[in-house]
Amino acid sequence: MELCDNGQDRQVTRETIDEFIGLVLKARFAEGTQQIKAIQEGLDQVFMGKLGLIAYLTPDAIEVRACGAKEIDIDRLKSIT
Repeated sequence: MELCDNGQDRQVTRETIDEFIGLVLKARFAEGTQQIKAIQEGLDQVFMGKLGLIAYLTPDAIEVRACGAKEIDIDRLKSIT
């Protein structure tokens, strides 16, 4: 991964070390951005938008909505399979 334009052709020297350290830090801090965005979009779908429904739910209700019920209703399961 190139950290800057023409990074493949540039060498790290004593004069440019601070610049490259900054570029490496910037790249490392941005590594999970795409994954975090996907998680946020998924939570928005489950909880109907940014703080829409979640602001009114108890922690137990959030758990059920995110994970499902702790107990399985066998009759219900049979009716939908």
